[in-house]
Amino acid sequence: MGLLQELFRTHGPAYLDRFGDAMPRAHRRVSAAIIACRTEAAGVTLYSCDACGQPHVIPRSCGNRHCPGCQQGQGLRWLERHRARHLPGEHCLLTFTVPAPLRAFRRRPQKVG
Repeated sequence: MGLLQELFRTHGPAYLDRFGDAMPRAHRRVSAAIIACRTEAAGVTLYSCDACGQPHVIPRSCGNRHCPGCQQGQGLRWLERHRARHLPGEHCLLTFTVPAPLRAFRRRPQKVG
């Protein structure tokens, strides 16, 4: 069980009792999906070994895009794709918010001089 899933299971019911009415329905669905992820509540897949015939029951994942356990593979693939595009050498990414009065100026098309 992941840390986020453990937090949702431990503190989710009390949180929903306190704020559930004000919480959007989509958020409640995400919370329920993360709690049920990789448990029998999410369903199971039954496999049987071709060699010995031994059955294997595998709990399904929730597949929710907010679940870190389900989306870890997609995140790693995204990271590898973007790492392949980087130029060799040291660099970093800087993200910042432009103050509101400067946004119109920054968005104007720049002319090549």
